[in-house]
Amino acid sequence: KLFRDVLGSQWKIINPIPREFNTEAQLFGPAVKGKELKPFGRMMTKKTYTITRPFDRTITINGYAKGFAMTGWRLGYMGAPKFIADACSKIQGQVTSGASSFGQKAGAVALMSDMEPTYAMREAFRERRDIVLSLLQEIQGIKTNHPDGAFYVFPDVSAFFGKSDGITTIRNADDFCDYIMSNAYVGLVSGAAFGDPNSFRLSYAASEEQLREAISRMKSVLAKLK
Repeated sequence: KLFRDVLGSQWKIINPIPREFNTEAQLFGPAVKGKELKPFGRMMTKKTYTITRPFDRTITINGYAKGFAMTGWRLGYMGAPKFIADACSKIQGQVTSGASSFGQKAGAVALMSDMEPTYAMREAFRERRDIVLSLLQEIQGIKTNHPDGAFYVFPDVSAFFGKSDGITTIRNADDFCDYIMSNAYVGLVSGAAFGDPNSFRLSYAASEEQLREAISRMKSVLAKLK
């Protein structure tokens, strides 16, 4: 409603667009000759799309933390048709602000610099993701997702709820993460913080050696739960 109020008469232009897109055709329309879009944020994806009128049909939202190793800078950007960008600026200005001047300068340099380091990072994270998924899939009870971007996995561990090592009983993802921290000394983040109390988040922004060691420890202590 807030977005509709800010857009005013322009709302009717975008209102028919569905919230979810089940196919690429629903999102982009027929793939015919036009501008080529290369998704930047989905770091693990190599898909490209050819669509007509891309600039007045596309909203791009991105940040710098993952693609340029600028974690903690809290800087992002949006590209969109002007009437949408103006509306978002009105909303954002009342909700949050304060991007630092040096952060904005650094972001501009990142976007205009050689992208090869970013592409190299993408490949490194792809390899780490595949290693982590393979190792987690060896642990009975952990259901893995298959992330296309960033550097996290978000597995479901509800199969462990109700189990105990004789001292600690796992009731939810919070208990699961506490158990792993206390017994395997591996730091995880409960999915409850992200709206999914059945899962946990594990970052693979670490060396292959560290990741293998961490998951090996997890496997050992989880085997004690009955």
